[in-house]
Amino acid sequence: MNAGQFVNQHSYLILGFAALAILAVILQVRRARRAWLIWGGLVLVMAASWFVLRTGAVAPLDSVEAIEAAVTSGKPTLVEFYSNY
Repeated sequence: MNAGQFVNQHSYLILGFAALAILAVILQVRRARRAWLIWGGLVLVMAASWFVLRTGAVAPLDSVEAIEAAVTSGKPTLVEFYSNY
């Protein structure tokens, strides 16, 4: 994995960390004690959203027969094509 791929795959964490670091510096300069609670809440929201919004592991359908069996099984089937990054 090169640097470009790493930044692309982890841009949420990189930008979020940078924004929280800048906000922490501003709060330290202003000596805003109550605002640190809001900052801590933002850290928790960022961490929680990272874990909630991640895609989970899905069993891949590796063959045409497996796809046809899933579609014709009588149960509703969602076929979705996407990229994780």
